[in-house]
Amino acid sequence: MNTTKAIEHHLLTGHSVTPLEALSRWGCYRLGSVIHRLRKKYAIKTEFVVNPRNRKHTFASYRIQK
Repeated sequence: MNTTKAIEHHLLTGHSVTPLEALSRWGCYRLGSVIHRLRKKYAIKTEFVVNPRNRKHTFASYRIQK
């Protein structure tokens, strides 16, 4: 299973995905590119989350809208 299909399956099962999770689970450095391709098939919501460690940086969390 390729990276795009793995992330697609993960999102379709109701989970969200962040760039760090994509890197650690699937070795995906370009989650934004994968999400861009998946947006052609699904309505994907982006939520920006504040990093709990330093409360300065934000990162994206993606989820398929129901």
